Amino acid sequence: MNVELGFISLAVLMGLMAMRVPIGLALIAATAQADVTHVYGAASAPSERHPREGTLPWLEALTAQSDGRIQSSFLGGGAVVTAKNSMSAMRDGLIDGAFISTVCFLAEFPAESPVNSLFVNIGGIMRDPVVASAALTEMSLLHCPECDAEFKEWNTRNLGSSSLPSYSLISKPEVRPLEDVSGLQVRSSGHTVTLASAIGTIPTNMTYTEVYEGMQRNQIDCTFGSAVWLESLSLGDVAKNVLHIDAGAVTAPSTYNIREDLWQSLSPEDRQVFIDTVPIAMARAAFSPVNEENTVLETPGRNDMQLQPDDATIDAIKAQSEKDLDAAITKAGGAGVGNAADIVARFREVYARWDGLVTPDLTVDAYHALLKREIYDHYPIE
Repeated sequence: MNVELGFISLAVLMGLMAMRVPIGLALIAATAQADVTHVYGAASAPSERHPREGTLPWLEALTAQSDGRIQSSFLGGGAVVTAKNSMSAMRDGLIDGAFISTVCFLAEFPAESPVNSLFVNIGGIMRDPVVASAALTEMSLLHCPECDAEFKEWNTRNLGSSSLPSYSLISKPEVRPLEDVSGLQVRSSGHTVTLASAIGTIPTNMTYTEVYEGMQRNQIDCTFGSAVWLESLSLGDVAKNVLHIDAGAVTAPSTYNIREDLWQSLSPEDRQVFIDTVPIAMARAAFSPVNEENTVLETPGRNDMQLQPDDATIDAIKAQSEKDLDAAITKAGGAGVGNAADIVARFREVYARWDGLVTPDLTVDAYHALLKREIYDHYPIE
């Protein structure tokens, strides 16, 4: 099966959106070859890591394991879904699935989706993307009726979450002790904004695609981010150091999903196909950024770029992460989540459990089996 890209022209897609015609229905009409059509939209291009390693293999598996009853299309590169309209596109039926990146618009989002925002705002306590992806998924699917209710308000059935690796501090000047970073301009987003202030730097609002130019033009000195950016954003040309500050993860509470009204129309057999195919995609996507970071950092010359923070920096990060938990709970409470503290407590228990399940020698296949056994075998498809 080949996941179809660029199925219909962007002009036609935009016209359909303006008329509020569900794009999934339009594609069904255009192809008339599937019992179920699942159209997934993302801001990322199909060549980028997460679509390549997670989403596209999932969409291919949907067709393969359903014997062709389910056909999927991937509309990437922001053609239909951007970081900021993903949930409204699901709600309005413009798309059947989407990469929902809450962190990109946290300032506006809490009032509309406060539970999702809560999990993004506590990213500082999530150090391991493999643990975080599993814990977020288990929490959402099995232990968080508040999550389920909120997603349903957006016509979304969440089937799996994802997380990036714990962020480092990538910088132009050489930095190691806490006094070296004081006063530097640091590109920050989500929970890293408060971490930037905690270590004496100045948080700067900038999209990650603007980071290279920002460093090149001395608009910023550093950025919180992944070591992968040394290659993918060419930061290796302008940055001198990678300080492994362990700043916590940037999470996407809903990565693998389907419109709720489409889910309700599926047969039990097709619902099971969706459930059976998510874990392997999750496993691949969770391991791939870790492996990619290791590959980038093993490139000749990169070992000299890696620095370890001093104790004062580590202590400042940990202390701020705990403060941010209280702040996130307060913020969620102000947005209408009356039991935010209970939700966080539940999540920390789930995270601790997965921290014990995920061992250093865990393989992708073993992780897939864990996800299936611990989460998806218990998920009701009714």
